[in-house]
Amino acid sequence: FVVLLVLANVASATCSMAIGAATSTNSTANLVGSLFIMLSSLFAGIFINKDSVPWWANWMKIGSMWNYATEALAVNEFHDSPLTFEIGLHVRNAHLPTFFVRGAAVLDQFSFRPARFALDVFMLLFILAVSAAVTYALLLAGDMRKGGAWELLLSYLGRIKSAILFRPREDGFHRP
Repeated sequence: FVVLLVLANVASATCSMAIGAATSTNSTANLVGSLFIMLSSLFAGIFINKDSVPWWANWMKIGSMWNYATEALAVNEFHDSPLTFEIGLHVRNAHLPTFFVRGAAVLDQFSFRPARFALDVFMLLFILAVSAAVTYALLLAGDMRKGGAWELLLSYLGRIKSAILFRPREDGFHRP
């Protein structure tokens, strides 16, 4: 449980660091980072049932790190649990009926699938690794950055192209 919490937290932090490294000002980083976290949280499966997301918004569900973190944590907590869980609501003077449900019913209600646990952990690790690599590359480029990360990428690709075109041949002559 604790490993999943730490993994989700570090994945979120590295995504936020990548956004911060990619933007030129703090206010832009705050705006983009806030929108990213809000959309990622929206499609995590808590506020919207994952099966009810329209087909055109599925890419947001797939790209949401909180989707994988929430499902992994819920499966870890509720799957194969011998306990029954009390679900009830007290509203001022009215008392609504209390229900007792098993963990499988809770998972089913939110469309969390125990079979996807390994995929969820893998996707969290993948998101963490990719965002850490992007952050590292952007921070390395920070000293050379004048026009931003895209200019650096294009200049890097240009250097690779020129290194391929102008490599020495076996006879000692260079190609034009």
